[in-house]
Amino acid sequence: NLVGLKRRGVKRSDITALRAAFQMLAQGEGTFQDRARRLGDETESDYVREIVAFVLGDSDRSFLTPGG
Repeated sequence: NLVGLKRRGVKRSDITALRAAFQMLAQGEGTFQDRARRLGDETESDYVREIVAFVLGDSDRSFLTPGG
């Protein structure tokens, strides 16, 4: 949450990037995996890269996504 990020000293630019990343993952064009890949290619935020690595990482579990 925003308060926790601020308390940890996360830069405003990273907070903005995280908000945009979550919006893109939730509502962007293409499949969830495609959006995650595109996000990883476009971001400069290490926080967002960490999310992308988690989403795209090998796992036997899947994400619950709309329509699927």
